[in-house]
Amino acid sequence: MRASFVSLLPLVFLLVPGTAGSRGKEASQYLLWHLMPAAGSTPELTTKVEKNLRHFFEKQKPGKLMDAMTMDSLILVEGNEKFLRCGTGPACISGLGELAGIPWVIAGEVRLTGSRVTTELVLVDSAKKTVVSRAAVESGGPPGHAHMEELAVAMFDPERYRGSLELSCAVEGAEVFLDGEKAGMTPLKEPLAGIAAGKHKLEVKKPGHQPFSREIRVSMGETRRVVALLPEERLLREAPTPFYKHWAFYTFGGVGLVSTVLAVVLHVDAVALDDDVARLYDENPNSKEYQDRKDLRDARYTQTYIAYAVGGAGLLAAGVVAILDLARDDKPDRVELGIAPHPEGFGLTATIRF
Repeated sequence: MRASFVSLLPLVFLLVPGTAGSRGKEASQYLLWHLMPAAGSTPELTTKVEKNLRHFFEKQKPGKLMDAMTMDSLILVEGNEKFLRCGTGPACISGLGELAGIPWVIAGEVRLTGSRVTTELVLVDSAKKTVVSRAAVESGGPPGHAHMEELAVAMFDPERYRGSLELSCAVEGAEVFLDGEKAGMTPLKEPLAGIAAGKHKLEVKKPGHQPFSREIRVSMGETRRVVALLPEERLLREAPTPFYKHWAFYTFGGVGLVSTVLAVVLHVDAVALDDDVARLYDENPNSKEYQDRKDLRDARYTQTYIAYAVGGAGLLAAGVVAILDLARDDKPDRVELGIAPHPEGFGLTATIRF
């Protein structure tokens, strides 16, 4: 019976809240929580990345990282299984740090996109319940030595995990925003320093200009150079539909052209009938054939006049559409339309300059 009681002591030591990790609590400052698989990753890949990170971090900070067995004992207490669903939320992660008596908690996710593995970590301040630093590295498999060195700097020395941004912009007086916070006005006399390495949203805005917006990545210890283009909005207005593509132009023009061609055909036929009528009149002006031909000729001339009228009206309407389009106020300044009396006093003269 005594042997059984003694054998249960280590388990009791781990299960009682407040006793977990008491031997190393003074030395332990960081807790590397279990990484979560996300976006295509598998538990096996995530576990492998986590083990590699723990091994690397323990070498970086000997004795400063809570050991895995003591950490896992936290969730053996009833009610603490909720921490397995924390993800990277600072409120939940900070509660885990308070429970363990650890000031800093490292959590993260592993994503798999195609053949690329993205490992993202966050450093949470347990007392303030805020994310102090975050980092993401992309690799062709589990992160290598260089990737883990970058993650180690971000988690253990976030003040060094910084870069800078050098912005060039030809437009003066534009506001520069980084992640929604105003960072200055153009032209920037010197690079923006002390920017946390990683992805950021850069925006440059000025009234009357098209805003510049881009997601950029700032690398640790390096200066990211970006050229922001802010073209004037008046140069970017949607070009109006040219008259030759407007339905009114090609409808009126089409009707006018077809009617004119038809009028020419009818006119030729009417002239031929006119010759027949003259011949039949000479033969017998009282014959029925002469009268029928004469009536048909007159009808052809009437149809010709109507076709000419419709064709002329259609072509004139198409011309008006074209002139109005070229004379519009929103056309470029290089297009000019001038209308003046004809030099000889008859009609008007229209001049279009390009």
